[in-house]
Amino acid sequence: MAFGRTQTTQNGDTSGSVTIAFTFGSPVTSGGTVLGVVSCDNGADILTIADDQLNTYTVVTNVNDTTQGQRWASFGRGNITNAPTVITITFTGSIGFRGGIVDEFSGADASVNNRDGGTGQNQAAAGTGTDAITSTAIVTTVAGDLIWGACYREEDTTLPTAGTGFTNSGSEAVFQGGRTEYLTQSSAGSIAATFTKAGAGRTIALIVAVKAAGGAAPATPKSTQLMM
Repeated sequence: MAFGRTQTTQNGDTSGSVTIAFTFGSPVTSGGTVLGVVSCDNGADILTIADDQLNTYTVVTNVNDTTQGQRWASFGRGNITNAPTVITITFTGSIGFRGGIVDEFSGADASVNNRDGGTGQNQAAAGTGTDAITSTAIVTTVAGDLIWGACYREEDTTLPTAGTGFTNSGSEAVFQGGRTEYLTQSSAGSIAATFTKAGAGRTIALIVAVKAAGGAAPATPKSTQLMM
């Protein structure tokens, strides 16, 4: 079964709160996998990520840019079967800015933890060349993974474009320009999420790999926390 993007939701505001909610237009399809990215001021940590059916979601990679004062985190959960609609992220304290993008996919391995790796980084000056923004590479362990990437620009709302071979998924442009993307990796091995941007400025990029239906048993998620 091939991967398919079922739906996407995004949200962002600067009102100052301890939560942000992402509402899908339809309930998550039984067996669906959800992948998301959230950005916030780095004065608070993520406390919980949960939906309206009491499912909880695991942070895959947490990147903290102390220069710009921003925190970025990718998260996910596989094999969702009880049709949630709203995913809420709660922080340890009130923060001025919160924003993010959440995608649902079909075709993934039927495990709650169906991930095959993840990482990310911030770049002070990636440049405007094709694929200059990069998550850095991970090495996947099985063929046919879904490769999902997320990128935010930290200094304006100009949206980056998807990297070579990737398909644009969702976008969110409150305060910072955000983008998600995806592709199916034909063979296991080294791969990075890449993006291209039109102007200068700091960026953060993240990557998550998810195993396909019928693949090998899921591994323990590889989580990374990077500071700069």
